[in-house]
Amino acid sequence: MKIARFDYARSDRAITSGEAYGFAKLLADRRGRLVGATIAAPGAGEAIAELTAWVSQEAKLAVVSRTVHAYPTLAEGPARAADEHLAAR
Repeated sequence: MKIARFDYARSDRAITSGEAYGFAKLLADRRGRLVGATIAAPGAGEAIAELTAWVSQEAKLAVVSRTVHAYPTLAEGPARAADEHLAAR
């Protein structure tokens, strides 16, 4: 199991809105396919729907990472988690 995590304390949008707390966590299988996600942060309800679609399509973390998100938004948190996980590999 692979875990990708991003803390909203490092999100430019969360910082500027005074809500720099919480996290986005992505869970992927050995092949990198997204199998679950948790967002415990401001704007979570808006960001989780995209991840639900990716899980149902068995998309890989790389797909989440490559998806373009508006900047700065709270919804970019999961993509940042995928970005950092893939960069660390």
